[in-house]
Amino acid sequence: MDWRFLLYSAWFQLVWFIAVIGNQQLQWLTAFLAVLTLLYSQVRDPIKLERLVLLAGVGIALDCVNSYAGLFEFDSEGIPVWLASLWLVFLWYAYFLVQKLKVLPTWLITILGGAGGALSYIAGEKLSAVNFTLTVGMTGLIVFVEWAMMFWLIRKVYGYEGSKPTHYA
Repeated sequence: MDWRFLLYSAWFQLVWFIAVIGNQQLQWLTAFLAVLTLLYSQVRDPIKLERLVLLAGVGIALDCVNSYAGLFEFDSEGIPVWLASLWLVFLWYAYFLVQKLKVLPTWLITILGGAGGALSYIAGEKLSAVNFTLTVGMTGLIVFVEWAMMFWLIRKVYGYEGSKPTHYA
């Protein structure tokens, strides 16, 4: 059993809940936890921050496009701090997640990532962190496609295609 990966998974879920349920009220806690996560990682399990920042920029830009196009509505103007912070923690977690999933073909990882991303936004909508302007089904389909592409990019940027496993236990 890989206890560290289970702890990282639980940590990501905890930060996700704080971000989504806490929304604007706890956004600075979410930002603090994101910074703390990255600092811890640099000491314990260093990852290439430039890759994480690049991917976070793409993810935040994607949410900006969705927001400015009217697909998403938030309580704040533009992208909330909690969502940008969540992107940082997600991409930290994705670094370790994709290591675990690299035994799967890229097409399957993109489908699983698309489904996970869409379900995450649908859950966020149900918890009132975001409002959809289209139906849940249509928004879910759009987000599925976006997140499938995002997972394809994550796998490419983090460079797990054909690489040996990284051990962090």
